[in-house]
Amino acid sequence: FPRSGIYVWKLTDGPASETSHVIPELVGGDINDKGTVVGYWNGKGFFKDSITNPVVLPDFGGEASWANAINNHGQIVGWAQTPGGDPIKNFVGIEGLTPELLMRPIYQHACLWENNNICDLNNLVPEGSGWELVVATGINDQGHIIGEGKFNNESAAFLLSPK
Repeated sequence: FPRSGIYVWKLTDGPASETSHVIPELVGGDINDKGTVVGYWNGKGFFKDSITNPVVLPDFGGEASWANAINNHGQIVGWAQTPGGDPIKNFVGIEGLTPELLMRPIYQHACLWENNNICDLNNLVPEGSGWELVVATGINDQGHIIGEGKFNNESAAFLLSPK
């Protein structure tokens, strides 16, 4: 099997066969019913449909972003760093976090991409609510968004529902 990249596989009555290698160095995060793939490519969130080359999604000016999920309306969710972000903390994972790393600011915000525009999901939460939305992990066709963040500086899951 390939080490990295997106490959197209054809399912047959026998074993699956590779039909084409599309783009190297992509990490797929999700695919919708239309075949649009989202994920991570060269440090940034991207989407790719069956026609276009990968399209890097806009960000907040930080070093990294990641597109985690896409619904059938083309709405994409994930996270993006803001300027001054600490890429070590964002990628090291829970096991690698030391007390010193935990004290660094995250500078990572959950976001929604729609029509190639980015929206910081923290702007949808009332100021002073105690919430900081860090990563959006899923979105359904009704627009409900789930993810992870902090509530009063404690890790918590969130659900955003459209009005």
